[in-house]
Amino acid sequence: MTDKSFVAKAYLDDNVDEQAIRSLRCYDQVMRMAFGLISLLVCVGIMLWAMVGGDGSGGPGYLQTVSKANKQAKAQVNVISGYDPTRQMLATDSIRYRIDRGSGRPKLIVTEVMPNGPMADRFGLVPNDRVVEIGSLDVNMNVSNFDDATAAFHDAYARGGTIVVMRENQKVTLPTPEHVAMIAERERLASAAAADAGASAAAPVVSSTPEDNRSAIQKALDAARSKP
Repeated sequence: MTDKSFVAKAYLDDNVDEQAIRSLRCYDQVMRMAFGLISLLVCVGIMLWAMVGGDGSGGPGYLQTVSKANKQAKAQVNVISGYDPTRQMLATDSIRYRIDRGSGRPKLIVTEVMPNGPMADRFGLVPNDRVVEIGSLDVNMNVSNFDDATAAFHDAYARGGTIVVMRENQKVTLPTPEHVAMIAERERLASAAAADAGASAAAPVVSSTPEDNRSAIQKALDAARSKP
């Protein structure tokens, strides 16, 4: 389940947890949109079921096709909503950030990133990154509050966009090619380990004791012969 203590927090001068409130509002809006899309997909599925007679007579591959389409639809809903089904949380809940309201335009600073969380895996964000661009959005010119920041982060995650940060006085575009390669290798190793575990579970158990195929009569005769 979602680590509620990790919902984005950044206290302002009056101690109002504005970022957490904005995050929850965004979550409510996103989930309403996701449920609406799911309802539409259910209606389409019912229509397809009716079109083939409602008895699966569309052919032997019909159920497999519908099942595959259902999985693809669920994956698409998760992408659009910015929801990570593995960790059961919104991507934007896996980071904390603050908005420095000093002289000039506000600055968006990442303060904490959940290890192996959605935003860490997708972009490779680290604490103290100063975000300057999210997708095509210039943060210094267009992000002035937590609503703007949360919406921009959500959009970048949902659309597979990029995030540009200032890190150690250098401008870095995330995700970097090295980060993408690292995540791909980690997923490959995890898939291989899962496949090996499945193969081991499915392998037949070979007994070290030879099987006795003798009939009951033969066993009795052999037993009689073995007596002194």
